[in-house]
Amino acid sequence: MASITNQGQMTTSQAELLYQAQLRKERVFRTHVGISWGILFLILVFLFSGQDIQLGSFSFKTISLNSEFILKNIAFIAGGLGQTLLISVLSILFAMVLALLAALGRLSSFPPIYALSTFYVSLIRGTPLYLQIFFFFPGAAPAWHCAFRYCLRHDGAWVELRRVHV
Repeated sequence: MASITNQGQMTTSQAELLYQAQLRKERVFRTHVGISWGILFLILVFLFSGQDIQLGSFSFKTISLNSEFILKNIAFIAGGLGQTLLISVLSILFAMVLALLAALGRLSSFPPIYALSTFYVSLIRGTPLYLQIFFFFPGAAPAWHCAFRYCLRHDGAWVELRRVHV
């Protein structure tokens, strides 16, 4: 890439100069990202410091974590860890199936399947998550209730579980 001039000095080619400039630009970008992460981390630590801030008539109290309460109830808090992980894994698997079906539908040459998948993708990508929650939750809760009520009638264990928790 480099050529030797008649005085024995090495000159750098245009491609090498462009590559070095791109490396410098990437290094600067990564440095700025690291600094931004550090600042965001410090803001997060400050927000959980439990400080009271008074600016004129404006008062702001940051979050204070009660470590004594957390340690006293650690068994109860950790009891939800398994359920949280289960819901997370099932949500990811369900999302992957929906994404695969939507992607395959968009590759389809059958117009109704293509239209359905593009409508689904446009609906999900085009509306805020908060709106989707408010739209789908009122229909999802009664559907789950009906499904579990059916299970409760036909399985003795579910009936017993319902009697204990209700």
